[in-house]
Amino acid sequence: MSQYNLLQMRELVDEYTDAIVKVVLHGTKEDLSKVSEQNVRQIFKEAKELVIAYDVQKESVARDREVNESISPISALEKYVGVLQLSSEEKAEVLRLGKEIMRDADTPG
Repeated sequence: MSQYNLLQMRELVDEYTDAIVKVVLHGTKEDLSKVSEQNVRQIFKEAKELVIAYDVQKESVARDREVNESISPISALEKYVGVLQLSSEEKAEVLRLGKEIMRDADTPG
């Protein structure tokens, strides 16, 4: 099984001539609404058989596209605390405790 994004699939279309192809589209309902099944079928028009499946992620999980592996854990914590529905004092305490836990986790022994 190979995994590619749609742009990569266009470049590899010759490899799928007369093949049985299954495309699994992953994302939120909103993300998947941007994908045209017609375009996917066009990309794989030379396939012997094409199956398109959807892996819809629940939207109840709040995602901040800026919070990913490229930012520090402290920055992620600060962003998270910023959106909590807490008083300023409670936010400060959560932030203080979170930073303390991170420092303790980084301390050997």
